[in-house]
Amino acid sequence: MADDAPTKPPYIVPKQTDGPFRRIWRELLEVPNLYTPCRILDLEPGQTTVMYRAPHENDVLLQADYGGGIQYSDESIGDVRLGMVYTDFRIPPLRFVCGELPTATMLKRMYWNPRLDAVSFNPNDPENRVETTGYILKREGAARLIGLVCAEDPFAYQANHMPQARQALAQDRIFETFHHASEAREEGDALDSVFPVEMHALMTLRLFRQAVEYREWYLDKSRRNTPASDLFTAWLLMLQGDAGDALGIIERYANDDAWGPMARWLGGQVMIGQGDLSAAIDWFNACLKMAPDHMMAALEKGVALRSLHWEPVNGEGLLEARTLLEKILPVTHFHRPQVLHHLGTICLALDDVDGLEKCTREALTIQNNPTVRRNLVLALLSKGQMEEAQYHYGLLKDYHPEDAGVLARHFGQTA
Repeated sequence: MADDAPTKPPYIVPKQTDGPFRRIWRELLEVPNLYTPCRILDLEPGQTTVMYRAPHENDVLLQADYGGGIQYSDESIGDVRLGMVYTDFRIPPLRFVCGELPTATMLKRMYWNPRLDAVSFNPNDPENRVETTGYILKREGAARLIGLVCAEDPFAYQANHMPQARQALAQDRIFETFHHASEAREEGDALDSVFPVEMHALMTLRLFRQAVEYREWYLDKSRRNTPASDLFTAWLLMLQGDAGDALGIIERYANDDAWGPMARWLGGQVMIGQGDLSAAIDWFNACLKMAPDHMMAALEKGVALRSLHWEPVNGEGLLEARTLLEKILPVTHFHRPQVLHHLGTICLALDDVDGLEKCTREALTIQNNPTVRRNLVLALLSKGQMEEAQYHYGLLKDYHPEDAGVLARHFGQTA
């Protein structure tokens, strides 16, 4: 390449702030990596360059969801804690030392960071090296954007969005489910077709306020209750602690050919909330009898079995839970970190140190979880790998001190 070849201009996404979601964010698919500030330096007079893409910052981003963001207040979105990302390393102020991660990975880390409420793209700053307009996405927008970035066919023909949404839901690809179902609704697909799938995504993504509003909007539009709206009402009632009314709705649909599996799965969750693990397992078994491939019923049954046989330790019961969770692990995506976490706790109870280390390491490559990291430290200590154990213990002390206390005695410290 010639020395005087023109330099490509920085990627600034989005370039527009109105219009359909897919149009605003289409060009993000051309952005391979995102950057977020991890440290702010005091520059010396005349200093104009600092190191970006610092390996240490990248490692901390992956290991500890680095950064608590900044407090921001605006009439349109209220008071939120913002994570900041840049679509090109040439945009942020020179005083920012930025970590760099692949676009989908960065967005997921931002989404799951409990300290953040929203993500700001290329936030305005007078010291930015490129002028930007800034764009803020709250959690539901960030979830949809992850789905767009991860989808195999993000800009599918209108009629294909719902089939792809259903397929993604069956494959436990919840972000992609949300993207395709939202597109289908906005393109005018039948609400009775879209609502159960999009609502399921909202509930699984724990976007409960949005789920309540969506349910009310759907009922206003359809002017009637449907099995789907009734069962999602039961789900919301369960989360509010109203087990009696939730179970009353669930029992009405428990033997319905189409809605029975969902009803029985929800029935099991209600029983878990009531602390009746044996009854919960009965409900999950009933669900699996109707729908043998119901992944969530199998997952919840495995967790219930683990809890039932945890204390005192019942090796046979724990092995049954382990077998069930290992069976569904290959078909999980969104719930994979959760399955790995529970498998790790079973390994911990069974003194399977190698299994514990394997499960916790893989889970942490997907999603930061201080409890999982604590279990990894226990595995490393058992194997005499003190240097790495100290590293992960240090991350817990720095970013999740409440989870580090129980490990302090292993490092000659007090909690």
